[in-house]
Amino acid sequence: MANKLDEICATKRVEVANRKALQSIGDLDRLSASQTAPRGFRAALDVKAAEGLA
Repeated sequence: MANKLDEICATKRVEVANRKALQSIGDLDRLSASQTAPRGFRAALDVKAAEGLA
């Protein structure tokens, strides 16, 4: 019996292959170009970290 990690990796390979069959890289590029800009999550974390605990 394969170990659990091998089982997870094999399942994920199948899932990724199935998803790749649904959309091309061009489709993903077009979708990503239409997304809004990041909202500064990292900057917000840095500000909170500098302020300390509430």
